[in-house]
Amino acid sequence: MKTKTRKSVVLLLLMTFVLCSCTTARPVDVPISRESIQSNIDLGDHLGLTLVDGRKFRIHVRAVTNDAIVGEEREFLFSDISEIERLEFDGEKTATLAGASLVFIAILVAVALSQLEGFFDNLSSD
Repeated sequence: MKTKTRKSVVLLLLMTFVLCSCTTARPVDVPISRESIQSNIDLGDHLGLTLVDGRKFRIHVRAVTNDAIVGEEREFLFSDISEIERLEFDGEKTATLAGASLVFIAILVAVALSQLEGFFDNLSSD
C-alpha cells in the first residue's frame, strides 16, 4: 500500500509540475481604459485578470467591446479590472521540463530495474 501511495504522490507532483510550467504570465503594461485595452488585447489571447475586489480569473478572449473584455463564460467591465496579464506558452520552459522529465524517468527505471535484479537473485538462491 505504501508503494502505491508513494507512486501516486510522485505522479501527481510530476503532473502538477508539467501543467504549471508551460505558460508564462506577463503583465500588460497599459492603463485600464477602452483605447489601451482595445489596442493591446487581441481576440484569442489568454489573459489573467485581477479585479478591483481581488478576485482573479483566467480567460480566453472572445471579444473586446467598448466597455468590457468578453471571455468564454462572462464579460469583465474595464472599470472592474485592476490588472491584466497575458498568459503565453513558453517553449523554452516546456523543452527544459520535458528533458528533465525524461532524465527523471530514466533514473526511476534504472532504480526499479536494479531492485528487480536483487529480487530475482534472492529467489534463485533459495
